Amino acid sequence: MLNGKRVAFGWPVGAEIAGPNGVSGWDGWIMRANGLSQSAQYAESAIRYMIFPKPDPDYDMRKFNLETQSNLFDPVATLMNATDPDLSAFRARGGKLLMYFGWADPALNPLMGIEYYEQVKQQMGAGVENFFKLYMMPGVFHCSGGVGPACFDPLSRVIAWVEQGKAPAAIEAEQREGQSIVRRRNLCPYPQVERGGRCVAAP
Repeated sequence: MLNGKRVAFGWPVGAEIAGPNGVSGWDGWIMRANGLSQSAQYAESAIRYMIFPKPDPDYDMRKFNLETQSNLFDPVATLMNATDPDLSAFRARGGKLLMYFGWADPALNPLMGIEYYEQVKQQMGAGVENFFKLYMMPGVFHCSGGVGPACFDPLSRVIAWVEQGKAPAAIEAEQREGQSIVRRRNLCPYPQVERGGRCVAAP
């Protein structure tokens, strides 16, 4: 919360679990034995080099006051954040968007992906699923890794969608350890969930 308004989601349970390599999803991104975590390094770099008129390589980010200075991020956010829900031009050009998010992502909160999808639905109205599909990946860290099936081929699905009109439905994903496949499961287009190997409406 900032000035009474939510600016970020609370983190869902899950990313703290250790993956097959024995390392927690938080390791590196949220905590680190020595030095700043990766997330803190991004924040420090942004504050030092991107938001002030004159970069300050020695700025101590602990001095930054979120309540009074958060607006300094607005120009950078406008440029960099993929948060505009108006995809009408993209849809008009025949664009197809397949977005996926690991439920245990320690870098980008997975609830951000769901919120954006819902905002696009609200902005664009009925038929969003005809050009935009979101797949949530249980147990998957940032893009890969974790305890869930993170391996699948999104590009071939998009090509078939664009060139042949074959919209993706359930997508089989694999969890691999080395060269071995240890698990397979279907990824379902949000808000559907898998039950008994099929994608069904969420309860």
